[in-house]
Amino acid sequence: MRVAIVDDDKREQKKLEEKLEIVSDILHVRILHQKFSSGEEFLAAVKKGEIFDVVLMDIYMREGLSGIETAALMRQNTMDNILIFVTSSDEHMAEAFPYHPFDYITKPIADGEILRVMRDVAKVLSEIESYLALDAGKYTIYFLHSEILYITADANYCVVHAKEETCRVRITFQRFEEMLAEDTRFCTINRGILVNLDEITSMQNGICRISNGETFPINARRKSEIQDVFTKYRFMQRRKRLAQMPQAPLEES
Repeated sequence: MRVAIVDDDKREQKKLEEKLEIVSDILHVRILHQKFSSGEEFLAAVKKGEIFDVVLMDIYMREGLSGIETAALMRQNTMDNILIFVTSSDEHMAEAFPYHPFDYITKPIADGEILRVMRDVAKVLSEIESYLALDAGKYTIYFLHSEILYITADANYCVVHAKEETCRVRITFQRFEEMLAEDTRFCTINRGILVNLDEITSMQNGICRISNGETFPINARRKSEIQDVFTKYRFMQRRKRLAQMPQAPLEES
């Protein structure tokens, strides 16, 4: 799970960092976090192609863009990440609703509160139950489904290309397809190439581009079918996340 911490207060950044480490141990979910001291710094990273599953956004920042202004600009580029506002009061809550926040965390942040929110996030991202346990001979290697970029066939072996490492294991490609059959984020786009749909940055002109910059040709005969699978998956994921987000309270007339 990739988390961006956007807060201009270094002490608050450190507190969130420490709490996320505790949450990671409790939920058994790997959390990779990156800290940003301003909205401008965060947006620059997003513009360069940085992708985050979760954004912890401080609403009030003393200089430059506010958290709400930063969220508005972020949403112009992506609706895919989970936005959580961190605030010292609820006075700006109504302003934040148009940018689809998943939840709010109030400062000072209690351990139980960050755990509750991140547990809900993990359920949405389906990272608690979804993992592969691969026999590597003398030891077992574990991969969260969300960490897998793609899998390629290599004779009687397969190579798992993950975000942090690459591993070659003696398992047939067909066996990998069977193990991941129930996870709709995975799709075979060509012979011996199984990709994570969440990691596709573009699919056009018969070429599939992955978040790490790697490109693969799409099977020519199945091109339309694969494009349709990708489009429908992205739509359903967005619909699911929006359904999980809290709705703004109705104003009394």
